[in-house]
Amino acid sequence: RRFRWLTDLLYMGENYHADLGFEQRIENFDVVLDTTIRLGYNFIYNEFGYQIFPKNGNSRLNYTEIGGEIFTVLNPNGSLNEMSNQVGVTMNFKNTSQFAFGVSPNWANVPVSFKFDDEDDLEKCPALPAGHYQYMTAGMEWNSDYRKRFFLFASAEAGGFYNGQQYSANVAVTWRIRAIANVRLGAEFSLLDFPAPYCDVELFNLTPRVEVFFAKNLWWTTFLQYNTQADNFNVNSRLQWRFRPMSDFFLVYTDNYAVKFW
Repeated sequence: RRFRWLTDLLYMGENYHADLGFEQRIENFDVVLDTTIRLGYNFIYNEFGYQIFPKNGNSRLNYTEIGGEIFTVLNPNGSLNEMSNQVGVTMNFKNTSQFAFGVSPNWANVPVSFKFDDEDDLEKCPALPAGHYQYMTAGMEWNSDYRKRFFLFASAEAGGFYNGQQYSANVAVTWRIRAIANVRLGAEFSLLDFPAPYCDVELFNLTPRVEVFFAKNLWWTTFLQYNTQADNFNVNSRLQWRFRPMSDFFLVYTDNYAVKFW
């Protein structure tokens, strides 16, 4: 009841090609050399937590959990490619609200030059060099009582990011129209602050979502997303009919648009 542990192991060869979707870690694009290097990897993920229950029955807390994550990626020869760890505390309240905070030390041995801005002129905005990076971030998140008609989610993170700094904030509000619909509007902003001569980057992501319920077995969900990193507007709308238990029929429309609002 108090302790949990999850371990996930994965081996991925460099000649693996996804028939559906993509495997982004295999293909590593070198900005300076303008070429892609294929690298396999070994993935090890561990997640653990220990829950402390209050002795006072009148406490507002349901439980407090002290936990962490150990995310490790190894190259085929066993050398370290990336390690991202997290240690934090989560307070879960009886009214279903939750507050969490933690710190995350990160190590990365990046095999190629890379960049986050969309400037093609490498003299104006140079690429970050391949090599070893070590940095630490800290963050917190909170969600209100999700049993209410309106409930909120907010998070913030700040700290190092490769050879620079990162500041990000995420906020979402959900309106539950009981038995009819759920409407959610989310927005995320990130500032990547790099030292000269590298260029700073501002990223904005807007994610509305609407769910409409026609019956217990028939509903319509629409996701919208706009992000400034790719200047892309995405629509994904699906009608779902559950005609028998564990059996669903989907009618899906999806489209992408290249747009730039600012």
